[in-house]
Amino acid sequence: MFDKKEYNKQWRQENKEYQKQWRQKNKDKIKLISKRYHDKNREKILVYHKRYYYQNKDKISQYHKQWHQKNKKKRAIQSYLYYKKNKKRIALYYRLYQQKYGKQIYNRRKDILKKYRIKNKEKVKLWLSQWRKKNRNYIKEYNKKYRQKNRKRLLKQKPIWDKLYYQKNKVKIRLCQNLFYQKNKDFLNKRRRESVKNNPLIRIRNKMYTQKRRLLMRKAGKLTIKTIQRVYENNIKRYGTLTCYLCLNPIKFGNDHLEHKIPLTRGGTNEYRNLAPACPHCNNSKWKKTEKEYRKEMKLYERERAVRSYP
Repeated sequence: MFDKKEYNKQWRQENKEYQKQWRQKNKDKIKLISKRYHDKNREKILVYHKRYYYQNKDKISQYHKQWHQKNKKKRAIQSYLYYKKNKKRIALYYRLYQQKYGKQIYNRRKDILKKYRIKNKEKVKLWLSQWRKKNRNYIKEYNKKYRQKNRKRLLKQKPIWDKLYYQKNKVKIRLCQNLFYQKNKDFLNKRRRESVKNNPLIRIRNKMYTQKRRLLMRKAGKLTIKTIQRVYENNIKRYGTLTCYLCLNPIKFGNDHLEHKIPLTRGGTNEYRNLAPACPHCNNSKWKKTEKEYRKEMKLYERERAVRSYP
């Protein structure tokens, strides 16, 4: 029996050079024939390609990897030339793709980054610290440019951010301020004295404050020596020595303040029930707060201090 397939194979192997010559001569003719065939049988070709791809997935992927490793330069040149020719088409396709799937891609990336940061916290910290040390000048320049461009927006948003940060970290800020003041007491006092001498506006402000204070004292009623004596005597009877009624620490005579439990600015009076001796630190930090408000804040402050001091 005559096998047509075997005969064709043998003829192709024997006449390879003749086939190459014929293809080079009839390039345009072959292109026209292939285009016509593709237009007629598009769906059939797509189905065949899909079926072949799913059957030989591993083989195709291995072949692609090998080809890319061998022809790296060739591939780079091809991609560059293709990009140059089809710049506008690529940009248009990219925009359309972003409009359709931009949000999905952004959310997916966010989730992936979150998971990675949670797994590799220490690694990310190390990398960030090293990168910041190397690129300090670049970060400064970038921040300057950003502030110059978005100055109006930042000025509007700054007070909102400051309020939110202060509300979240009230106790932390207070603790840091106290520590800084204790370390730099002498320097801060000198700076205040110099600012009062050089700035007449501060003197005017202080005078205004004293005038307001006198008016409040008049409204609150008379403060007699008998009431003050009674407050101090009862405090000594109760605690044994003169002690602050807020922090319960002993006070030296002459370094004590007569404190209003309900402040004068909030309708407090100079009656015996509203008065108590306090240390200067508690009196200054209490300011316009009531006793209940200040005690709540003190509890939070003590908790934060205990957490910080814990090794």
